[in-house]
Amino acid sequence: MNAKHETKSDPSLVYCFVRLGALGETPKFFLVPSKVVAKYVRWQHRHWLKVKRGKTSDMRAFRISEHDPDGYCDNWTLLG
Repeated sequence: MNAKHETKSDPSLVYCFVRLGALGETPKFFLVPSKVVAKYVRWQHRHWLKVKRGKTSDMRAFRISEHDPDGYCDNWTLLG
């Protein structure tokens, strides 16, 4: 992800992140609203800037807890 993802917050935009497991293991799909991704990416980058003392980068990260407390795994209802 990059800087543009900090501001992409469209109700019709849903990100699909895929976790590929071991060979033969069924992949996991995580569907996340763009508003959630944008908020996290902004927060994460500000935190990174504090840690790196102002060194900038266009790269951004989005992380989902393995335990998925927010229910993103197989959240197909977001697609209507």
